[in-house]
Amino acid sequence: MKELLPVEKKRKLVVLNSIFMKIQKTLEDSIGPSAAKVLYSAGKEFGDKYMEIMQSEDEGATIQDLLAELEATGFVRATFHPEEFQFQVTDSPIASGYAESNDPVCHFLAGFFEGLVSRYYSKEDIMYRETSCQAAGDSYCLFELTERKSSM
Repeated sequence: MKELLPVEKKRKLVVLNSIFMKIQKTLEDSIGPSAAKVLYSAGKEFGDKYMEIMQSEDEGATIQDLLAELEATGFVRATFHPEEFQFQVTDSPIASGYAESNDPVCHFLAGFFEGLVSRYYSKEDIMYRETSCQAAGDSYCLFELTERKSSM
């Protein structure tokens, strides 16, 4: 008998970068700064679920394994530095599609990295901040671990 998996473990949705940018910019135009919170929250849930699925398929799966898989699919090219709990992203799909900005724009990725780290290390009360962003003219996007504050 075929094993039945929950829908979130079977279905995949591929979203073109241009569509994702349309969603992000529409959110920003509609709800202003709160868009960052919405995108961060969505990214966090995605990272948590993705790490959960990876670990259910391979108990020894690491964050580096997951990032290698994502790079192979073309989703993102990221390096995890576990000693500082930092993520460095080159060629961010969000920053490259966003155009120029004075502020970091990769809120979804920041949340995604929180979801990965929270699940993998069983950490709570953390969050990631993007401290360098390609959309703001930096050579890469850098995401640093911070303690969770009451607001983003």
